[in-house]
Amino acid sequence: MKPSHDLNLLFALLALQLDLLNQEEALEALTAARGDSLRGLDRVLLERGLLRPHEVEQVSALVQLHLERHGNNVSQVLNALCAQVPLSRHVESLGHKIQDPPTRQLLADLSRATPSPRQPRNEITPSGPLHSTLPTADLDLPPTSAGQVGDERFQVLRSHARGGLGEVFLAFDRQLQREVALKEILTQQADSRDCRNRFLLEARVTGRLEHPGIVPVHALGLHPDGRPYYVMRFIRGESLSQAIERYHTSPGDPGQKSLELRQLLRRLQDVCNAIAYAHSKGVLHRDLKPDNVMLGEFGETLIVDWGLAKQLRQSGTQKEPEKVPAEPAAAEAPGETLPHADKPAGTGTQAGEILGTPAYMSPEQARGQLDRLSPASDIYSLGATLYQLLTGKPPFGDSSLMETLQHTVSGRVPRPSQVKPGIPAPLEAVCLKAMALRPEDRYGSAQELARDLERWQADEPVSAWREPWRWRCRRWARRHRALVVAGGVLAFSAALALGIGSLLLSWEQAKTLSAQAEKLAEQERARQAQGERALAQVAALLDARAQAVPTILANLEPHREQVTPRLRAVLAEVDAPSDTPQRRALRRQHRTRAALALLSAEAAPLDFLRDRLLDTELEPDEMLLLRDRL
Repeated sequence: MKPSHDLNLLFALLALQLDLLNQEEALEALTAARGDSLRGLDRVLLERGLLRPHEVEQVSALVQLHLERHGNNVSQVLNALCAQVPLSRHVESLGHKIQDPPTRQLLADLSRATPSPRQPRNEITPSGPLHSTLPTADLDLPPTSAGQVGDERFQVLRSHARGGLGEVFLAFDRQLQREVALKEILTQQADSRDCRNRFLLEARVTGRLEHPGIVPVHALGLHPDGRPYYVMRFIRGESLSQAIERYHTSPGDPGQKSLELRQLLRRLQDVCNAIAYAHSKGVLHRDLKPDNVMLGEFGETLIVDWGLAKQLRQSGTQKEPEKVPAEPAAAEAPGETLPHADKPAGTGTQAGEILGTPAYMSPEQARGQLDRLSPASDIYSLGATLYQLLTGKPPFGDSSLMETLQHTVSGRVPRPSQVKPGIPAPLEAVCLKAMALRPEDRYGSAQELARDLERWQADEPVSAWREPWRWRCRRWARRHRALVVAGGVLAFSAALALGIGSLLLSWEQAKTLSAQAEKLAEQERARQAQGERALAQVAALLDARAQAVPTILANLEPHREQVTPRLRAVLAEVDAPSDTPQRRALRRQHRTRAALALLSAEAAPLDFLRDRLLDTELEPDEMLLLRDRL
């Protein structure tokens, strides 16, 4: 951090806001830093052991965020921060104690520009930066809600959960004889006007949204000491975050895991539909995450914690977000909601200039552009919830706060399949579309996101992903499984010798085809047998006595086509120099007999004999056979 007077003061105020320093420690460090122009307040706090390194990094990150928000104008940042009631008290107190004239004058100027923070504790006033998020014309509670309801109707049984703003108790409703959840503001937050108003707004907005997916509010009242509380349904079950963790860590066969995935997706569908209802009423949640979704034991899916809700005001027929005054910002980790000015960092769900939980907030939320928030911002958070459902980790889960915000603002979301391979491509496309950098590139409504989740579960194409042709073929095959199986049987049958599809033919047709095939096979076998006999006759012809030759020739005539190749091969044989006289005589006899057998098929028999037997000496019997053939 550049060591400058104004920056040191900004650093000190943010550290006071986060309850990391008290006023005496801040005053001592500011004085020391003022005397050393080479060191910033951050180094002084580190050297004196007043802050730990990660705390300095946290405050430095917030300083940078505020500067970016206000165009690196330190004076604007200080004015915006000091407009908040808690910080205005620090400004006024430090202004009386600090001795450095320039710093004291700056604090005095800031104090004069800041409205008075004092207000009676028992007065609940619909004003302040948090009240710009919802209508505040009717925040005063009716007289019957004070004391009487809390003392007589609801009996607190035990503490159930504790957050940064309130604590939830299991209570018993004496009138309706049932267990309920009673949430009351924490004692240390009760004196903060903004915290009290935020608490009441959470109750009001939750009570106004009547939907099966939103926890119903039964009553709103004040304790005798003026602390507000409200009563809602007590949910027995677990959070969506716990269900996701169990799904990714528990063993199971692929079939069981596929069923669990579809069950979780149906839960997320319910969340989308409930958020779509809230959007139809002009309400943004602004802190959607798996921890804020409760799953009942009997299939209920309920969205809780509407403490950061924002009402979209009407302008003609269009809903436009109200402009929200700047609110302080800080956070401990990407998984925690950014804190409110009145509470220590890390105490749970809180609100600031940058509202929401960094790992799930939209880019416009991460930039602190509260006037640009729209239903698309909640849709981004739904996409981030789907991201955790698919991968088991929130987006940028292993990153620091600053890295998470930077990645969110730039849209550098790692693909879910890079975190956990094997995620179906259509679901990944749905997730990335919901988490698109530009709001106009996301789903047009939460119901559109719910419909794509439903399409995937029904094995239908999703709008966020263009399917390759092979995917369409697979889907057709899955839908027409019987036809595919029948086609496979037919293809297998066609490869067989009979070449028939017995499944598509009657029994009589199958028998007829079988008989025909058998007849054809018998004919083929007979033809082959005849051919073998004909070749045997050729062998007999070559070595038969002259008297038997005419008979053999007559028997060969019906099989001329089959025996001709063999006869021509014999006729083409020539004597070898090493042949014996007996071998030469036998080969001459074979050539003569082959010529006799082929003679009847020749158009010019004399030419045929002259070319084939010109140099061959014929026996008298052979001469007689030749004469008879001619």
